[in-house]
Amino acid sequence: MKSRKWAVVVCVVVSFITAGCIVTSFIGYAMNPTLSPYYGMKFHEGLRGEATILRDKWGIAHVQAKDIHDLFFAVGYAQAQDRLFQMDLFRHMVAGRLAELI
Repeated sequence: MKSRKWAVVVCVVVSFITAGCIVTSFIGYAMNPTLSPYYGMKFHEGLRGEATILRDKWGIAHVQAKDIHDLFFAVGYAQAQDRLFQMDLFRHMVAGRLAELI
């Protein structure tokens, strides 16, 4: 009987935490719908030609470049804009310093 009460309490607490995370995510998205507000970025420095990153209304990056080297540079830049936290998380995890983020 006692273990059943604890199971119910744990389920309720986990449900509230999950609901809170979901609501917080939706509120954060409503306040800032895209994490990469840079529209129409043009690069000149460090490139052979010109590269442009255009984002559609969903925030998907469309990269245009005249050279394959410039294209890879711009794609990497857009990737870093979109996934900075994930890249930093993996860097800390590989270095064995993941507890620093908490």
